Amino acid sequence: MARNLAPVSLSPVLHGGEKRQREESGTCAFPDGKRVGLMVQMEDFRSAVQDCELVDLGFSGPQFTWSNHRASGLVKERLDRALGNGAWVNGFPTAKVFHLVRASSDYAPVLVDVLGQRDRQRFNGGGSCIYRFEAMWLRDSRCEANISAWWGRSSGDSVEALRSSIDGLGLRLMHWSKSVFGEIPNLIRVKEKEL
Repeated sequence: MARNLAPVSLSPVLHGGEKRQREESGTCAFPDGKRVGLMVQMEDFRSAVQDCELVDLGFSGPQFTWSNHRASGLVKERLDRALGNGAWVNGFPTAKVFHLVRASSDYAPVLVDVLGQRDRQRFNGGGSCIYRFEAMWLRDSRCEANISAWWGRSSGDSVEALRSSIDGLGLRLMHWSKSVFGEIPNLIRVKEKEL
């Protein structure tokens, strides 16, 4: 799939995905039959990255994005990476990649902040609100129509216009969520106290 990106190398390209390689040994610990197949896949991946002139965008946060969580035979790996071509890197010079802390999953979420503002306070003139899309919103039949209506109210195709659209949509979704679903953090705290 990644090789198909090579012809559009003048356009900004961001690719996020899994790269199955142990950081500490460089090999995959599987029976020999599977190791050969995975080694071929890794070589194909490296070739595709090179052909498409993609670079690893680096990261901040925990080193590994996956763990088997075993007390005995613990394995930690950096499976997920964000890669961009030169046009993408030049188009989003302040972009940052974050490995977030995993709560209960084997995988840590990876956040690509194209505006480099994850640590800034953004909504309501500097309030401390963090926007996250909630899967529960999709249960409400109005969600998709609201997103369509609210998206892209700013004009232009600059990074600032994109930021404005994302911020505006996030703010509207959060207000809508409160009116439809209530104050979720407060409801969670109440339920936790009941336990």
